Amino acid sequence: MISTRHARFPLCLLLAAFIPISTAFTGKVPWRLPVAEKRDQVLPRLKAKHADEVAVEEVRALKQTILEEAAGTSNGLKATPQQRDAISKAINGLAAANPTKDITTSELATGTWDLIYTTTPGASGGKLGPFIGEVQQEVDIAEGLYVNYVRLGPLTGRLEATWDVVNKSQWKVVFKSIAFLLFGQQLVKNELDQAGLWTLSYLDDDMRVLTARSLERDTGNVYVLARA
Repeated sequence: MISTRHARFPLCLLLAAFIPISTAFTGKVPWRLPVAEKRDQVLPRLKAKHADEVAVEEVRALKQTILEEAAGTSNGLKATPQQRDAISKAINGLAAANPTKDITTSELATGTWDLIYTTTPGASGGKLGPFIGEVQQEVDIAEGLYVNYVRLGPLTGRLEATWDVVNKSQWKVVFKSIAFLLFGQQLVKNELDQAGLWTLSYLDDDMRVLTARSLERDTGNVYVLARA
């Protein structure tokens, strides 16, 4: 009787011989090593995770640049050319990294937003005569309503508007009325019949970036807002 130990030896030789023969016919090893299979599964996930982490850090750095450069500039109205240049580059970087696909209809926009930087020299940037107030926006995507507030001490300016979605990145904003209040009491309210085109370039949980222009102009002003 042949022992079990000796019986395994020819079998091993047959298997060893079979691998190169089968490879010659098929060009493939009959099975893959578990380690190689695991490597092929894990490495793409690790690379994707690393890319995501790098992207998150880059976005965080761009936001930090905007916040730091805009600080103390009165909504950007007093920003230096160097500050404007740094903020403009950071805004372009954010636009390229926009994570919100349906930016014109996303519920992420719903809420209250503080203006932190703009290139406009007018009232929508907070300028009321020689003074500069704080600017805040309230957006309700479900209701299609937008209210812009400019607050300067006891005086508040309130601009109400609605919008129509033009395409995947633009709103046609229709301004309905403007009112002024003193200590919360309405002094005057005027109906409006004006419209503008807003290009929405960035939106996430805590920051919005858009460019607003009139329908007659090709250039516009940039607005950067942080969630209140």
